[in-house]
Order: sequence, then structure tokens, then C-alpha cells
Amino acid sequence: MRNMVDYVEQMLLPVEEQPFNAVDSLVLSQFCQIWLNEATPDVCTDDGVKMTDLFRAEGFGKMFFDMWDPQASKRMLTAMVASPRFRNTTVKRFVRQRDTVAEKQFGAVCVQFSPDLCYVAFRGTDSSVVGWKEDFNMAFQSPIPSQTEAVAYLRSVAENTDGNLILGGHSKGGNLAVYAAAYADEQTKQRIQRVYSHDGPGFLPQVLASDEFKSISDKIDKTVPQSSFVGMLLEAQESFRVIKSNRSNIMQHDPFSWETDGCEFVPVASLTATAGYLDKTLNGWINGLSESERKRLVDLLFAYVDSQNVANIDELLKYGKKNIIRALRAVSRETAETQKFVKQAIRSLLSLSVKNFPELLKDNGKSKTSNKDN
Repeated sequence: MRNMVDYVEQMLLPVEEQPFNAVDSLVLSQFCQIWLNEATPDVCTDDGVKMTDLFRAEGFGKMFFDMWDPQASKRMLTAMVASPRFRNTTVKRFVRQRDTVAEKQFGAVCVQFSPDLCYVAFRGTDSSVVGWKEDFNMAFQSPIPSQTEAVAYLRSVAENTDGNLILGGHSKGGNLAVYAAAYADEQTKQRIQRVYSHDGPGFLPQVLASDEFKSISDKIDKTVPQSSFVGMLLEAQESFRVIKSNRSNIMQHDPFSWETDGCEFVPVASLTATAGYLDKTLNGWINGLSESERKRLVDLLFAYVDSQNVANIDELLKYGKKNIIRALRAVSRETAETQKFVKQAIRSLLSLSVKNFPELLKDNGKSKTSNKDN
């Protein structure tokens, strides 16, 4: 079973001979997760550095912190700096931002393949509490701060870079790539060849209905694994392709689990029945709440998270099922009206879960088949 690391190790042709593809995009989306500034601060400048300049062992201790599978990421970077496809690229404009007051977590980097082609990668969510809070805010807020930042970042790149642009990202990074493309100026939109969203969450209805979104919808290439959870959240009406992951359930969000065959992902006919069930249940629940109710629930949830004094979400998850007990105790200390509100929200979710459960017993994956040609 090959994945994107195997692809980098085996794909030895430059983009001039083998055109840029979706697997390249996933590679660079994961590359964006690396703390590249720990190799050299020059990667943050407009001029940037060569890909090979980022391979510095003295930086390894911090470069692979807080990301999916650090060892696989290191192996991927090793292959990239050796590969004729990636080693001569220029990496520039690397940025990482966290702002607890603005509730923003943002990251991006540019990879210049040639004067005629630049890939703009947007980072997904890290393990910071503020990063997860911003993700949850997407249920009621548009734009979120990182979406606004993505538009500004792309504008700056376009003003200082010639040639064609390709955008992409994994998870929230995919959402940011689509949003930045949609709200770019017309000149920049004409330069954008493709926008890759790798299991990125969807958008609120007003974004999908906007002329801005419609103007770039035919350039979006969205890929989701067969048990996608994150990529089907919110109004996920973008066209998408279902691809094969070698992991189960939510862990299929791991990009290293996505199987490749040459320059392509291994296609799958449809989402699993479980993915269809979760999609219908969770999105139905969210849509049944007003935006103010969604905000109230998210604020209550993260008030609890803040009360635990954890450094990041990973630390919180170590508590496991204890979190449920602690959260219920926290709710019991709220006002009677707040307790009633939370109980009603939970009751609504449970009701939808029961109502939709019979569909889980059938092969309802066909209801969410790939709606884009492979």
C-alpha cells in the first residue's frame, strides 16, 4: 500500500514533464505543517530559500513538533530534498500565527516551482486550543479570522509573484484555500489553475450561495477518504472525490493513510454507511440550531476547556471519558436556563441519531457517492 511518501520517493520527473497533480498538493499541504522556520528564518522572507536548505538536522528537534506522524513527515522531507521534482523549488513566505484574543490560528507557505508556477499551501489546525476554537467557530461565523488572513496572504503573494497559482491545504487548510480563491480579485482568479481541498470542512450556506464561491467552483478538486468526517462537516456541497484510506473512521483524516497509485489517489466508489450517517446526523443537528445557539454551545464547550488549564487539545484528550463527567459537572454549576439549553441541544442530537440509525443498517454509502469524475 503506497502513500504520498512513497510517491515522493518514486516520482523523479519535474513538473515540466509530469504535470502537477493532487498527490503533489497533499505532499505540500503536509509540508506546510512542518515548522520550517526552525531550519532557517530565511524561509519567512519574500526571497525564501531552496528546498535543500531546509534539511538541517540541528532543526529536526523542533521542525516536526505538533503534527501528524513526525517520523513519516521527516521521511517525506528527506525524499523531497533528494527528488528532482521538489529539490530545486524555492520555499518562501512561511508564516505561522496564533492569536488567542482574535481566536485565530493561521499558517501558510509558498513553493515556487518555476517563474510560471507557484503553489500556495495553507496549514490545517494544530493542537492549540485557539486553533480548535476557531474551527468550531466556523459553525456560526463567516469569515473566521484565518479565512480573512488567507485572502490577505493570497493577495500579497499574487502582487509579488508572477505566473500561475495553485492553492491547497489539508483539513482547515483546504477550507482556507477555497475561501482565499473565492474572495480573490478577478486578476488573481484568472491566474489560479486549481484549488485542492484535502478533507477540508465545508462552508455556511451564505458562502456557498455567493457569486464569489460560484466563480471558482469549477476549479476546486476536493478529496475525502471513504469514512470522511471532517470533510463532510457543514454545508459540504463542493464537488468531491472519494479516495481510499488504510485506516478506520476518524483516523482516515490522517493524510499518510491515503493510498496512492502512481500520480493518483486510489479511488473508492462512495462514502461508507457510517460516514453518511454521521454526515446526515451532525449536519442536520447543526442546521437545526440557530447561529446564536451554535455560538452559545461552542462558547460553553471552550469555557470548560479553558477551565481545565491544558496546554493543548492533545493534553485534554488524555483525560478520555473523564472529560464527559467533568463537563457534566461544569454544566450543573451553570444557571437553570443554561442547563435547560444544553439538555435541549443534547436531546435534539440524540433524537436525530435515533431517527437516522436505520439508514446505518443499510448500504447508504451510495447516497454520498463521488460527484466528480476521477
